[in-house]
Amino acid sequence: MRASVHAIGSSWYTAWVDAGQPVLPAFERYEPTVVERREWEGLGQQAQGGEAKGRPHENE
Repeated sequence: MRASVHAIGSSWYTAWVDAGQPVLPAFERYEPTVVERREWEGLGQQAQGGEAKGRPHENE
């Protein structure tokens, strides 16, 4: 488990370094546009109303 956490953290750190080490607190003040908010709400509605996919189980 520790190795998995370390691997994921290392991947995120590498991506951050490759991106030029942007200042992360600047993203806290980001306000999505009206279009982005609508898109996010639409995705949320699709996720809530969607049909679960997968194989049937014996106890169903």
